[in-house]
Amino acid sequence: MTISEQTKPLVSQEECEELASAMLSKYAAAVGDRQFSIEVSRKDRGVYVSVVLANQDESFYYPVEGRILAEVEEMTPRQAALVLIDYIDMYFEEFLMEEEDGLYLPIDWADHEWDAVNFQLRGQILNRKLERLADELLSGQVT
Repeated sequence: MTISEQTKPLVSQEECEELASAMLSKYAAAVGDRQFSIEVSRKDRGVYVSVVLANQDESFYYPVEGRILAEVEEMTPRQAALVLIDYIDMYFEEFLMEEEDGLYLPIDWADHEWDAVNFQLRGQILNRKLERLADELLSGQVT
């Protein structure tokens, strides 16, 4: 792999925005005022994808993260990223459409297999707005 291939994004920012927009359209009735965003990166041998569902003030902030070793799974890093995005999309479909308690991922990395591809996922619903307010209160910035 050349240096230019290593620095080239696996999935362009424009593609990430298009995929996030498609997810928003697909789940519009269930997401309300929340939006999707997608980030793809590479660290060492791993491909990482983060799909976040959040409202504007981040009082609901749900990052679902996936990682995969593309070489081990005999796929290109781009293919690996797209597999993770597809799987996370399917996860959000179940999460958003579940009538009762919902379907939650573990906070720490957990092994998953889909179409004979092995990867790991994790997720945790956060209230970043409340976390920021607590940080301000603890630092004495709030009176």
